[in-house]
Amino acid sequence: MSSESTHISCLSDEVDCQKAIASVREIFFRTSPHGRDLKGVDREQFFFNWAGWYMQNFPKQTLLIWGAREKIIGYLVGFFDSSSGEELFKRIFYYKEFARWYAEYPSHFHINCHPDYQRLGHGAALVRKFGNDAKASGVRGLHIVTGSKAQNRGFYERLGFRQRDQKMVDRRSLVLLGKHL
Repeated sequence: MSSESTHISCLSDEVDCQKAIASVREIFFRTSPHGRDLKGVDREQFFFNWAGWYMQNFPKQTLLIWGAREKIIGYLVGFFDSSSGEELFKRIFYYKEFARWYAEYPSHFHINCHPDYQRLGHGAALVRKFGNDAKASGVRGLHIVTGSKAQNRGFYERLGFRQRDQKMVDRRSLVLLGKHL
């Protein structure tokens, strides 16, 4: 991690949740190639599906990493029990395609760091904290889904995630990467 002093908190611990959510939203759209050009209701729905739903329903599983001057520089939104996420089966286009893996790797997350703070170890710190919290809650494994050739795949593999499945979904080659805790 960089020499800059950082700390991680849960959204549920924040006094000003609306300010924290606004910071997450800014990072989300700066780092999302699919969401940048969306407008109006489509933009709001996209944010809610990939970040807002988690923050609203699981604020204790939403992690924020803070940098200098108390600025949020990254976030992780997650859910410890994917198999009980009926709402996600409707919201995320690939969710049901990988459902058979959720018993072995029940917890998943989405993570982004501000572009100025990427490749400094902050994302890895968020994933480690989320994994530790999940394990302390009795969760036995984590999973993520990404493009089979996505740039972020190497990041997850360096953290110990391994490919468990690959599927074509909506003409996209996706992989489920899993990690036992």
